Amino acid sequence: MAHFMYQREATGHLQSQAATQPQSDCSTTRSLLRGIRPNELDLWWNRACEHLAAALEHADDGTTLDEIKQQILDGRSMLWMYGEQMSIVLSVENNRLYAWLIGGHSLDEWIDELIAAMRRYAKEHGMDGLQAVARPGLARKLRRKGWKTTAEIIRTEL
Repeated sequence: MAHFMYQREATGHLQSQAATQPQSDCSTTRSLLRGIRPNELDLWWNRACEHLAAALEHADDGTTLDEIKQQILDGRSMLWMYGEQMSIVLSVENNRLYAWLIGGHSLDEWIDELIAAMRRYAKEHGMDGLQAVARPGLARKLRRKGWKTTAEIIRTEL
């Protein structure tokens, strides 16, 4: 089964493009990772909201699920999902594939496949690298996989 990724048009919006289903290292296993096209979003949105709502609680930046949905529909962001376990919202920032909201569970089951798919996608679209907003647990796992911390966000209540 094919899934859909996106390509950036001259207008700066991300447009859907059929892509090969990401494959895991084991040839007998079928990948659960898929890009969700804007015209498929209504079929997947409720499940994605479960993951993304929890992630938004931790992000605490004022972004709403409605705003995210509109960004996906407008082609400014992409939604990737890993089965019933994970939802990730991505965009392109400074010629890097930017995972700016990641929600879900069973991280160890999908993190390697997600990173590999992000790398393939970024290379296929001429990007310079990857970047992600990550809570401490995910950040530790990414650092063990060769990522480096370039900034930290710290807060206090008034």
